[in-house]
Amino acid sequence: MSFNRSKSIEYARQYWNDYNPNFESYANDCTNFVSQCWNYAGIPMTLTWHGGKTIWEGHPGVANTNSWVSVPDFYDYMVNNEIATVKWSSTEVNIGDVIQFWNPGDEAWTHAGIITNLDTPYGITYAGHTDDHFQRPLSDVYPDSYTEVRFLCPIDTID
Repeated sequence: MSFNRSKSIEYARQYWNDYNPNFESYANDCTNFVSQCWNYAGIPMTLTWHGGKTIWEGHPGVANTNSWVSVPDFYDYMVNNEIATVKWSSTEVNIGDVIQFWNPGDEAWTHAGIITNLDTPYGITYAGHTDDHFQRPLSDVYPDSYTEVRFLCPIDTID
């Protein structure tokens, strides 16, 4: 498996506000969206990480797995299967990496986005679903709305 950062951003650009009809969509769709981006970029679906509505391995219409749609389960799947490493510093990230956000009100990791740009005046920008956006500055939500962020960085990449 090789992760292609450019493909991840290509997918995010195409589907940030025009949802891919091959996948279910949800009121809270953030992790579903980053899973789609990472899958398009080269991370293969498995029995424990897949988007349900897609035609996959001859199993059309099966339900999405929690690791595909849930912030903490996505984290567990990617880290435990050594697909991604966790970084805590924005100086160690690149485009295509996933940002996960800590919600102090819920006391949980509740939101995710995909890094779309590393820009000098704006810092990190990201794309996401739920509140659909493509080049949203991380500074719009962190540290005011979300008090902590962590980054999931694919291990085997094609830059």
